Amino acid sequence: MLVRATPANLAGYFASYHAYPYYPDFINLDSAYGADGSAEGRSRYFGYLRALKQHHAGRPLLIAEYGVPSSRGVSHLEADGMGHGGHDERAMADIDARLTREVRAAGAAGGVLFAWLDEWFKHTWVTIDLEVPAERTRLWHNLEDAEQHYGLMGEYAGAEAGTPEPGGAPAVWQALPVLERGDSLVLRVGADPSYLYVALAGGAGFDSTRYVVGIDTYRRDRGQFGLPGVVGSSEVGYEFALVLNDTSDAQLVVAPWYNPFLGPRGGMGPTGLDLFYHEAASVDHAGRDGAFDSLFVTTNRWRIGRSGRTYPARGVNRGRLRYGRVVESSLADWYVDRAAGLVEARIAWGLLNVTDPSSRSVMVRYRRNGTFETAVTDGFRFEVAALRRSRGGVVARLGAEQTYAWPTWEVPTWHEHLKPAYAAMRDVWGSW
Repeated sequence: MLVRATPANLAGYFASYHAYPYYPDFINLDSAYGADGSAEGRSRYFGYLRALKQHHAGRPLLIAEYGVPSSRGVSHLEADGMGHGGHDERAMADIDARLTREVRAAGAAGGVLFAWLDEWFKHTWVTIDLEVPAERTRLWHNLEDAEQHYGLMGEYAGAEAGTPEPGGAPAVWQALPVLERGDSLVLRVGADPSYLYVALAGGAGFDSTRYVVGIDTYRRDRGQFGLPGVVGSSEVGYEFALVLNDTSDAQLVVAPWYNPFLGPRGGMGPTGLDLFYHEAASVDHAGRDGAFDSLFVTTNRWRIGRSGRTYPARGVNRGRLRYGRVVESSLADWYVDRAAGLVEARIAWGLLNVTDPSSRSVMVRYRRNGTFETAVTDGFRFEVAALRRSRGGVVARLGAEQTYAWPTWEVPTWHEHLKPAYAAMRDVWGSW
């Protein structure tokens, strides 16, 4: 604003900002923005845009980047529900359209929506330390990485036809390789650059049964030898457990010593989530008490304002699984197809401490110098316990007899299609 153009400068100057609704934190924490709103409703983002426009009075203002991603993972929470990730593709479309209208209503000269394509090579601060080796990130799709999901054109793992989807064609799930088979239960497992797929068939039916699936990702002699809510020990130690209680209560949990992220501690203040990582997360432990941690991760760190006011850290449990069909929500994690007798689940690689599925690399320990050590796993092992929903007790059980070693790759299989945000933006811009 200190530059003054002379007649020799024919074009003049304009102000250009990348302006997203969830960063920086002052947009959320400043009470003046919290009291503002647009025709869309209460909007801290609109309040910030108006202040930005006022600051640059007399100059055109270009919002050179804005938008929200359709990632499963959340990197930052935002008070008006327009955070850095955690939106399914329909919600992303609604928010992108709203932000576009607010950019115009604030008096900006224009806006550039980010972005045209999903970008698998991108990183975000919550996930980057566990995306190693970094040069191979482009070979797989991290659903927990918000930066990989801004595109109007979505880039998806697997072939366009034949990729399993919760609530999709049961024949695709039934085509997955059988890993374990018992008298009444069958376990099928598959993988692609985005997900680990798990399908259960048989048993007494989900209405009377709940399931616990132990997942051993590295060395059968390490991990938790007891599964949550299941009496007795296992012959294999598990780093993770998939707990499917009912359609409103399902999550992936982790052995406490293998959890790289700190959970809520000490009121979520400077002695709680501020450290972000456990000091000694490692695969080199074994236990038999059946204890597991949630996959809680810090998204908004503890802050202190200029006035001395403190703002507690915030976070999300990444392991909570969303029930439903993909046609209803692109972020559906699991579904029960009662007609086909299938329990279908897909687990994002980033939830399993897999640092590079293309080379079958997993995290083995966190070093005090701030880096993660990885190793190549020989594959995953699974144990399934079907439990009576009403009285408890094991109805059926599959032991971890076989190892699932998915094929590695140097070129990922992928396909693309337009997300709902494409049509939403076409309609908004077309109406002007």
